[in-house]
Amino acid sequence: MILQDKEQQADELNRLRKLNSELNKQLSELKKAFEHTKTGIAISNKTGKNLAYMNPAFAEMHGYTVEELTGKPIKNLLPPAAGHQLPEIIATIHKNGCHTFESSHITKKGIVFPVMVEAKAAYDGKGKSARLIINVWKTAGRQRVEEDLKNSVGILAGGIAHEIKQPLNSLKMLIDGILYWNERERSIDTNQIIKELKKASLQVDKISLIVKQMGALFRKQTSPKPHTCDLNEAVKGALDIMGRQLRAHGIEIKKSLQNPLPRVQGESFRLEEVTVNLLANAMHALEGSAARVKEIFIATRWDKNVILEIRDNGTGIKEELKNKIFDPFFTTKETGMGIGLSITHYIVASTGGSIRAENNVKGGATFIVELPACKE
Repeated sequence: MILQDKEQQADELNRLRKLNSELNKQLSELKKAFEHTKTGIAISNKTGKNLAYMNPAFAEMHGYTVEELTGKPIKNLLPPAAGHQLPEIIATIHKNGCHTFESSHITKKGIVFPVMVEAKAAYDGKGKSARLIINVWKTAGRQRVEEDLKNSVGILAGGIAHEIKQPLNSLKMLIDGILYWNERERSIDTNQIIKELKKASLQVDKISLIVKQMGALFRKQTSPKPHTCDLNEAVKGALDIMGRQLRAHGIEIKKSLQNPLPRVQGESFRLEEVTVNLLANAMHALEGSAARVKEIFIATRWDKNVILEIRDNGTGIKEELKNKIFDPFFTTKETGMGIGLSITHYIVASTGGSIRAENNVKGGATFIVELPACKE
C-alpha cells in the first residue's frame, strides 16, 4: 500500500513538472509577444499619476527606458497644452469606459510628436474604475488608427504576464517544497503530501484556464475552408476539462444534450473554449452563493438555431452591469483580468452567432449562445 502511494505521488509529481514546464513555455511566448509588439502599451492607476507597467515600445517612443518611466505620471509625457486637457480626458475614460483620441506626446529630449491614443478603464470587483490601460501609436498627424482592443495581442499578453505571476510563483513553491523532502527521502505524512498536491493541482488548473482563455485571441484562421463541428462534442470536451475543478468547488452538474444536433460552423476547440469560459464564469458566480446545493445546468437544443444554455443558481447579474459583462477587462471579481466573457463573445460572433445573459426568476443567471445551423 505504501509503495502504491509512493508510485502515485511520483506520477503526480511528474505530471506537475510537465505542466509547469509547458505553462512556463506559454507564458514566455506571451511575454515575448507583449515585449515585441510595436504598439506602445502601459497600465497606470486610475488617476494617471503612476505608470505601473509598460512594454519597451511605450518607453522607447518617448525616449526613456522602462525603469525610468515606471512610477512616473502620464503628465510627464505630455506637452503643456495636452497636459491641461488630461483631467478632462481621464474623466471621460472613467465615464464612458473607453476613449480614443488624437493627441501630442513629448520625448525625454523635448521633441513633440503626434499620437493616436486608445485608453480603456479597467474595473475592480465592485464595478468601479481601478486603473487605465493605454495603447499609443505614433501617427503622421491626422492618420486614423483602427480600433481593435480585443485583437491587441500586446495588451492582452501584458495583462496575462502580470496576472499569472503570483499563482505561478505559488505553484513553484508548492512543488519545490514537495521535491525537497522527496529527494532527501525524509519521512513525510502521506495525507500532507496529497493535500499539498491538490493545492498545486488547483493552481495548475487556474493558470491553465487563464492561458487557454488567452489562446483564443492568438489563434488565426488559416484554413481556406470553413470548419463545421458537433456542439455536443465541444460541450463534452469542456466538461472533461472543468469537471475536476467544479467538483472541488462542490458544484453539481446537470446536463441535457439534444442528440442529434445539426452541425454548426466553427472549430470544435473554439466552441469548447466558449463552454469552458461560461462554466468558469458560473463557477465563480456560485462562490458567493448561499444556495444549499450549488448547481450548473448545461443544455443543447435546436430551435431554428443551435442553442447552448448554461444556467447557475448563483448570485445573478446586477442590472447596471448587464451591458458591461462582455467588455474586455471588465470583472466583478477581486482578482482576474476580466477576459473570459469578452473572448467568448468574440468567438461566438466570429461564427455568425450571438450570446446574451439573463437573470433567472429563482436566482442565478443563464447564458444563451445561438449558433446558425449548417445546411446539409
